[in-house]
Amino acid sequence: MKRWLLALTALVLVACSGLQGSEPPGASSPWREVSSGTSDTLTGVAYGNGVFVAVGGASGKSTILVSRDGQSWPRVSYDAQSFLNGIAYDNGLFVAVGFDETILTSPDGYSWTKVHGTGSALQYLNGVAYGGGRWVATGAFSQLLVSQDAGASAWQRVNLDAQGLEGVAYGNGRFVVSGQLGRLFTSTDGLAWQAVSSGTDANLGNAVFGGGRFLVFVPYRGEALTSTDGLTWTRVSGLGARAATYANGRWVAVGWGEKAFLSQDGLRWSEEPLPGYRSLNAVAYGNGLYVAVGDYGHILIRRE
Repeated sequence: MKRWLLALTALVLVACSGLQGSEPPGASSPWREVSSGTSDTLTGVAYGNGVFVAVGGASGKSTILVSRDGQSWPRVSYDAQSFLNGIAYDNGLFVAVGFDETILTSPDGYSWTKVHGTGSALQYLNGVAYGGGRWVATGAFSQLLVSQDAGASAWQRVNLDAQGLEGVAYGNGRFVVSGQLGRLFTSTDGLAWQAVSSGTDANLGNAVFGGGRFLVFVPYRGEALTSTDGLTWTRVSGLGARAATYANGRWVAVGWGEKAFLSQDGLRWSEEPLPGYRSLNAVAYGNGLYVAVGDYGHILIRRE
C-alpha cells in the first residue's frame, strides 16, 4: 500500500512539473515580436540602402517607420495625409503608394517627396514594382500607372480592362499584374498588356517574383498561383498566406494565423509557428533578417 502511494505521488509530481515547465504556444517560434511604437496598420515593408522601411496608416494619414537593425523603429515625421498600401525598393529608390493615388519617393527612407496624387479617396494604389528601367503601380478601378524614368518623377496612365488591380511583380523580363475575379495581365514594357488565364475566378492578391518564379496569392482560398514565364499558371494549394519574399534560396510567406510558411522552390511548403495569432500583410528580407509587418502595428523579425 505504501509503495502504491509513493508511486502515485511520483506520478502526480511528474505531471505537475510537466505542466509547470510546458512552453506556451509560440514559445519555440523563430519569430520574435518587436515594438513598432504604433497601433497603426502596417501594409508594406521593403529593404534597401541599409534600412527597412515599413508603411501604412490610419484615419487618413500615412505612417512611415524606418529601422537599421529591425529592433528600433522610429517614425518619420513626413505625413502624406493618405493611407499607404505598399512600398518597393529598387534602382536606389524607395517608392510608396496609397490612397488618393499617392506616390512617394525616397533615396534613403527618411526624406520623402510626393511625386503624384489626385486628392480623390476613390483612386487608390495597391502595389508597385520596378523592372526594365521603369516603375509600374497598380490600383483600384483598373488604375495602372507607369513611370518611364528611373527616378519615378513622372507617371502616365495606362488603360487596362479590369475591375480592380492588386499586385505587381517583375521578373524574367516581364511584369505580372494580378486583380479581381482572377484577372492576370503580363507586359514586357509596362505599356502594352496581355491578359492571360489564371484558371480561377477568385480575387487575386499580392504578386512577387523570386528564384525564377512568380507567385500570386489567392488569399481567401488559402492557395496561390505560380508561373516561371508569367504566361502559364498552376495552382499551389494549402498556402494560407498573402505575402512573401525570396532570399538566399528560400521563400518565406506570411498571412493570417499562427504560422509562417517556408519553401525552397515555391511549390512545396512547410510551416513554422509564430508567437501567437497575427494578421500580417507584408514581409521583406535584408542583412540576415526577415521582417514581417501587419495590423495593429505588429512587427515580427526572424534571423536567417
